[in-house]
Amino acid sequence: MRMILSHLRAARRHGSVGRAALLACGGCAAIAHGPLVAQHGSWRPEDRVLITDFSQMSALATDQRRVYAATPEGIAVFDPFAERWLDPITLEDGYPFAADPTALAYDPFADELWLATVDGRILSYSPFFGRWRDEGLADAPPVFEIAFGEDVGGVVYLRESRGWSVLERGGLRARPPGGGSFEAPPRVGPDPLDAPGRRARGRTLTVDEAGRSWPITDAVTLMGSSDIWIGSYGGYLFRYGDFASDTKHFVYGVPGRGVGSVLATEDAVWFGGDGRGRRRGVARSDHNLDAWLQWDARIHGAPEGRVHDMASVGGTLWVAAGGGLYALKASGRWSRSGTREGLPADAARALAPAAGGLWVGTERGAVFVDGAGSPGVVIARGIRVGGLAVAGDDLWLATETGLLHAQGAATGGIGVAVRRAGDANPRLGRRTRSVAALNGAVYAAYDDGVVRVDDGSAATVPLGSAGREVRLRAAGGRLWIGGARGARGWHPGSGDVVRYDVGRDVPVGPVHDVAVGAGGVWLATPAGALLLRVEP
Repeated sequence: MRMILSHLRAARRHGSVGRAALLACGGCAAIAHGPLVAQHGSWRPEDRVLITDFSQMSALATDQRRVYAATPEGIAVFDPFAERWLDPITLEDGYPFAADPTALAYDPFADELWLATVDGRILSYSPFFGRWRDEGLADAPPVFEIAFGEDVGGVVYLRESRGWSVLERGGLRARPPGGGSFEAPPRVGPDPLDAPGRRARGRTLTVDEAGRSWPITDAVTLMGSSDIWIGSYGGYLFRYGDFASDTKHFVYGVPGRGVGSVLATEDAVWFGGDGRGRRRGVARSDHNLDAWLQWDARIHGAPEGRVHDMASVGGTLWVAAGGGLYALKASGRWSRSGTREGLPADAARALAPAAGGLWVGTERGAVFVDGAGSPGVVIARGIRVGGLAVAGDDLWLATETGLLHAQGAATGGIGVAVRRAGDANPRLGRRTRSVAALNGAVYAAYDDGVVRVDDGSAATVPLGSAGREVRLRAAGGRLWIGGARGARGWHPGSGDVVRYDVGRDVPVGPVHDVAVGAGGVWLATPAGALLLRVEP
């Protein structure tokens, strides 16, 4: 498969790869879905940003200011002059689901992007209107290249498996001009990698910081610049400077398609993968989303499995994941703790910062870990802990057997007394999904809603139900709940509730996690991390 991918760019130019070979690239499949209609409602396109996996950059295009990279999950947009990423074009913008793109081009006359998918569908996108449009079908897919005539509104040329064809704008299907093939149409330049010395270097042009070489998929240049921008299958974007013969690597997005947890700190946003796909790990961005770092589980020792929770304590990022408890120190190195290091279980599910360290909820109990990473007191041994919250000197635990209350546990002291909250109120003795503390009050989530528990009343909070797989978070002055149907945010002072529903506001559910940062509200979903640029 790697051999096929490494020659994809050359095959596009010379027409030597057929449909079967393209389908072999990464297990592509012909899509059966039409383009998703963006559920904007009152949303403007710039108010929602979906960050997902953009590593498979199958096709590139440029206008005079930007580099566009088409991936199965969306189109990444890069500003080469400022060397920063701009907002992508993704599912919530109507990008076709699981697109498997084969060609991308910019139409300077209409200021539109044109996209070809592996099954021969041709679509156009207007950045000004934020709208996708079906343009027709290729004659003999797949399409390796898209070019435009010299006239405004003229025909569109498609280089397909049997040569060039013509697609009339507004037509249904491309046709060979005059019934036969012909040479390349106007405005088709040479392959930037065909110059002497460049092709010979091959995949040394796409070697990342870990020494991994990635298959080249496409290469483009910008008008007035000698730099070559190179797309790769799995390795993101590279810039090759011909003058200095140097290469620079630009990473963007999260390690896999889905995000299991998101954390907003004062200077960054952290994204933990959901454990699916080819990559697992953690990504970090500034609040402007234009500078990115990634840590891969296989290369850097970053978290394996789904990331359930993250916390920043004393300059260390702590991550609770299916593979254990992980810590990223200021030195940039990861460490892992599991049963061998004193945790009651290898799989960690929840975190709660406390004095001198943090509590870690695992599949078989909760443990206090100090700032150096050394585990100490274990409570609720043998019980699956799915959520933790510290309020005052007390720790609250959401477990399979009900809500637990550990008095005095916030300091991590020995001899902590743990009692079942259900002994005082049977309503709290059911399976508790999550727990959170806000303004000194403690709230617990169940399948049928959220209740306040610290005053003993178990009074219902007017959040409603967000469906199964519930997660409670206290952020931005609100109590948030995420689940299969979306997210809700309740303000205890005003009593108002904001809601973001799957299908209307959120492309895909469930909402695994909620965070509030400088840019707005973040929702972690199986399709990626969705930023809603709203006042929380």
